[in-house]
Amino acid sequence: MGIRREPDRVVFDVKTSQLQIAMAVLAGAVVGVVLFSIVKPFAPDPTRLLSRAGSDSVSWSEAPRFDVEVSGRPTIGSVTAAVTIVEFTDYGCPYCRRHALEVFPALMDSLRTELAYVVRHFPIPALTPSAMDAAVAAECAFRQGFFWEYKSALQGELEGFQEERLLQHAVAIGLDESEFDDCVNDESVRNFVERDILDGWEYGVTGTPTFFINGRRFQGARPLEEFIEYVRLALLEAQSNTSDN
Repeated sequence: MGIRREPDRVVFDVKTSQLQIAMAVLAGAVVGVVLFSIVKPFAPDPTRLLSRAGSDSVSWSEAPRFDVEVSGRPTIGSVTAAVTIVEFTDYGCPYCRRHALEVFPALMDSLRTELAYVVRHFPIPALTPSAMDAAVAAECAFRQGFFWEYKSALQGELEGFQEERLLQHAVAIGLDESEFDDCVNDESVRNFVERDILDGWEYGVTGTPTFFINGRRFQGARPLEEFIEYVRLALLEAQSNTSDN
């Protein structure tokens, strides 16, 4: 009897151990599901890194404000203007493209003497695998003094940003081919673009395009009329601040 029951006890112990492990795994899974349901609303959502149209629109007074660095960045308009618009852009972003082709030209035609318009890079490779390469190429064009021409070429591009296409755009607008080639292969230039991305995160950029109008953040594409109204409000605010001083 004793000899027969000993194996039974051992078997029972093994089964008990297995059951305990299974219960622990199940409990862990339950806890994990509960924690996930609690944390999920606050966790970074990869879909928020989509280029999107105006989903975060807020009023002028409610927009969060940041001290956005603009020195040494591509700028057009009046460098002495009281209003500065900074765009964080991804050259593969369809909403950035639409803004570049439809809104930006009209905005500059209307308000070129009243604002400075600055561009910083925010490539999202998860959405456009070659977005970083395009941003580096645009930065290299900037260093040869042809940023706006190159940006226009990129945002009119529908075939992607393969290396040969990036070079073709450079040659077409008159960049020095050898200098451009050296630049796009310079790791320090890529690091410079990455600095823009890190700054964007610090300013709360989660998608493109994101605009900062005198530091006030507005995420997503928006119509010309909205930009004109925000510039008007920024001018009034700047004038008020001047009179207060």
